[in-house]
Amino acid sequence: MLTSPAPVNPSPAPDSAPVTAGSPLGTRLLELALAFSLALSSGLIAGFVGWITGGGPAGGASWGAAAFLATVPLMLLVIDRISGR
Repeated sequence: MLTSPAPVNPSPAPDSAPVTAGSPLGTRLLELALAFSLALSSGLIAGFVGWITGGGPAGGASWGAAAFLATVPLMLLVIDRISGR
Protein backbone atom coordinates (compact mmCIF):
# COMPACT_ATOMS: atom_id res chain seq x y z
CA MET A 1 0.00 0.00 0.00
CA LEU A 2 1.34 3.39 -0.99
CA THR A 3 1.06 6.29 1.39
CA SER A 4 1.48 9.93 0.55
CA PRO A 5 4.01 11.97 2.45
CA ALA A 6 2.78 14.13 5.26
CA PRO A 7 1.71 17.56 4.07
CA VAL A 8 4.24 20.29 4.60
CA ASN A 9 2.85 23.14 6.63
CA PRO A 10 4.59 26.48 6.40
CA SER A 11 5.66 27.98 9.66
CA PRO A 12 2.93 30.02 11.29
CA ALA A 13 3.06 33.77 10.78
CA PRO A 14 4.46 35.74 13.68
CA ASP A 15 1.99 37.57 15.85
CA SER A 16 0.99 40.75 14.10
CA ALA A 17 -1.80 43.28 14.06
CA PRO A 18 -5.03 42.08 12.51
CA VAL A 19 -5.44 42.82 8.84
CA THR A 20 -8.02 45.52 8.26
CA ALA A 21 -9.47 47.03 5.14
CA GLY A 22 -7.74 50.14 3.90
CA SER A 23 -4.22 51.37 4.22
CA PRO A 24 -3.03 53.21 7.32
CA LEU A 25 -2.51 56.35 5.28
CA GLY A 26 -6.00 56.19 3.81
CA THR A 27 -7.47 55.66 7.25
CA ARG A 28 -5.55 58.61 8.66
CA LEU A 29 -6.64 60.85 5.78
CA LEU A 30 -10.24 59.86 6.43
CA GLU A 31 -9.80 60.71 10.11
CA LEU A 32 -8.31 64.10 9.20
CA ALA A 33 -11.21 64.81 6.85
CA LEU A 34 -13.67 63.93 9.61
CA ALA A 35 -11.90 66.17 12.13
CA PHE A 36 -11.75 69.01 9.59
CA SER A 37 -15.45 68.77 8.74
CA LEU A 38 -16.47 68.70 12.42
CA ALA A 39 -14.21 71.66 13.16
CA LEU A 40 -15.56 73.57 10.17
CA SER A 41 -19.14 73.06 11.27
CA SER A 42 -18.36 74.14 14.85
CA GLY A 43 -16.51 77.17 13.51
CA LEU A 44 -19.47 78.15 11.35
CA ILE A 45 -21.90 77.80 14.26
CA ALA A 46 -19.64 79.79 16.59
CA GLY A 47 -19.15 82.43 13.91
CA PHE A 48 -22.88 82.81 13.50
CA VAL A 49 -23.33 83.09 17.27
CA GLY A 50 -20.54 85.68 17.45
CA TRP A 51 -22.14 87.65 14.64
CA ILE A 52 -25.67 87.74 16.05
CA THR A 53 -24.62 88.50 19.63
CA GLY A 54 -23.44 91.91 18.55
CA GLY A 55 -19.96 91.25 17.27
CA GLY A 56 -20.84 91.82 13.63
CA PRO A 57 -18.56 90.41 10.93
CA ALA A 58 -15.40 90.86 13.01
CA GLY A 59 -16.90 89.13 16.03
CA GLY A 60 -18.23 86.32 13.90
CA ALA A 61 -14.87 85.81 12.23
CA SER A 62 -12.95 85.77 15.50
CA TRP A 63 -15.41 83.41 17.21
CA GLY A 64 -15.45 81.12 14.20
CA ALA A 65 -11.68 81.03 13.86
CA ALA A 66 -11.20 80.35 17.56
CA ALA A 67 -13.72 77.50 17.52
CA PHE A 68 -12.20 76.01 14.37
CA LEU A 69 -8.63 76.14 15.68
CA ALA A 70 -9.65 74.68 19.04
CA THR A 71 -11.77 71.89 17.56
CA VAL A 72 -9.26 70.39 15.09
CA PRO A 73 -6.76 69.12 17.70
CA LEU A 74 -9.55 68.04 20.04
CA MET A 75 -11.22 66.00 17.31
CA LEU A 76 -7.90 64.39 16.38
CA LEU A 77 -7.34 63.45 20.02
CA VAL A 78 -10.83 61.97 20.27
CA ILE A 79 -10.39 60.01 17.03
CA ASP A 80 -7.00 58.70 18.17
CA ARG A 81 -8.48 57.65 21.51
CA ILE A 82 -11.39 55.87 19.83
CA SER A 83 -9.14 54.09 17.35
CA GLY A 84 -6.83 52.95 20.15
CA ARG A 85 -3.71 54.89 19.30
